Amino acid sequence: MSTPLFSEPGARWWPIVLAPAFALVGIATDAAMGGGMPVLVWLVSGVVLAAVGALIIHAARTHTAVELTAGTLRLGTDDIAVTDIVHVFPPAPKRRARQDPREPWESARSLGGLSVVPRGRRGIGVQLRSGALRQAWARDDAALRAQLEPLVARRRPRKGGPGSKAAPRPGGELR
Repeated sequence: MSTPLFSEPGARWWPIVLAPAFALVGIATDAAMGGGMPVLVWLVSGVVLAAVGALIIHAARTHTAVELTAGTLRLGTDDIAVTDIVHVFPPAPKRRARQDPREPWESARSLGGLSVVPRGRRGIGVQLRSGALRQAWARDDAALRAQLEPLVARRRPRKGGPGSKAAPRPGGELR
């Protein structure tokens, strides 16, 4: 397994502690106000909230995590070989008028098993070896782009180098 060059977990586990904190505040408030709610009800509600929160966080970690290594870009549930990415498009302008045209990659399908770029993330336009335009994404899109661009550029064949196709001369013969 390669060392990650970029990593975003998708979600953090710390919000789970809010559920038991809610139960403790409920117990304390109920006792101070002289309410008759049994402590067990507060404890069960804290456990139920923690369980629901754990499911939500697990789903977010599964579907919105990002990891880039030298050979693989993992977005959500998809692993894409870096060699399958042939071009990383420049970022779209952050501030523009509604009527301004969008970049073609901005309407492309998202990578990662999701139909759209997840909320709170920004898309990064990429072209795959098949010619398809797609959107990679991350919360810190600039950091992912800074790591991804050199990997893709390193694998792109140089003009006239090995792996590049010879350009035909006028008249049909190869150079």
